Amino acid sequence: MVYEFSIRTFEPQEFIDITTYIYRAIDASGIENGICHVFIPHTTAGVTINENADPDVVDDILGELNMLVPAHDGYAHIEGNSAAHIKSSMMGVSLQVIIHGASLLMGRWQGIYLAEFDGPRNRTVYVKIQPDPEHFKTIDLQEVEVEVEDKVEVEDKVEVEDKVEDEKSNE
Repeated sequence: MVYEFSIRTFEPQEFIDITTYIYRAIDASGIENGICHVFIPHTTAGVTINENADPDVVDDILGELNMLVPAHDGYAHIEGNSAAHIKSSMMGVSLQVIIHGASLLMGRWQGIYLAEFDGPRNRTVYVKIQPDPEHFKTIDLQEVEVEVEDKVEVEDKVEVEDKVEDEKSNE
């Protein structure tokens, strides 16, 4: 299932918390467990996960990005928005989050943000909800380690028995 959202940005650069839009897609899908893919089909915007409790964090991120990638730095791109393209590439345009119990498995203070670097614009956000396969189950790592150890012991034993039989046949 793919869901599409339109987001209007109002500033030349801003982070917009889109977590509630993502939850709407999860709710509409009815999927309890799986993967949520978020994709931004733009070359001057991005998507990221970061703190959503203190708005100063996103301001700090934008400030640092602006120091690393100044708006005007002799770029060759004629449109004059090369810095936005660079920031989009640095941020990335897609991410994945695990869905468990119809909730995103994220940290307490985390949110999903649309990162605008060339606004104001109308932006599109695609969300794909991919359910876990029906046979999926959570396994205990210790059980797997024991199974692997048992299998190694059995395979070693079979190899030894095969060697002994080969030696007997050669006599």
